[in-house]
Amino acid sequence: MFVDHPPVPNCPARQVIVIEEKDKPYTILFVDQVVEKARMFDATSRDADNDEIFWIVYGNEPRRVWDMTESALRSSLRRPKSERLPKEQLLAMGDDAPLGEILESFEYGSNLDNFARREMPRVCRELEVNTLGQLRQHKRAEIRGPQCCRAGQRTLSYLDAVLREFGKPDLRYYENA
Repeated sequence: MFVDHPPVPNCPARQVIVIEEKDKPYTILFVDQVVEKARMFDATSRDADNDEIFWIVYGNEPRRVWDMTESALRSSLRRPKSERLPKEQLLAMGDDAPLGEILESFEYGSNLDNFARREMPRVCRELEVNTLGQLRQHKRAEIRGPQCCRAGQRTLSYLDAVLREFGKPDLRYYENA
């Protein structure tokens, strides 16, 4: 993924985000990086309804600019379930399991996974973690962040449920570690 000038004239954005084939597999964490980079490098504009539009170029179609709302971008980069790593494979990876794949594959009721998908990209970015093992090295309070600005109780409950499936203790046991 990189920032470039629009390949076509009259594009309402000064920059576009180029997504390359090597950026696959797309995960929730990757999509969040695309959104953040687009905002940082002015690769967005506003439409008539004042919705933010993201300008994307796929590496395999270098002359075609795609304009998408954030929800369209998130849904177009979301892999179908058939392409996601199965739970069994992630469980076999143990602490090396990528958090982006975990967020895609582990689903629980009570909307826990929805909160986790929304909050975990910020947690991963600010704590600079990519795997379950790296996340487990942080205390519960560190994951929540100052004044609980990174993750709420439902995201922590989601993480505890994931850790139980991996046969690991809940995050609260690391409170004084």
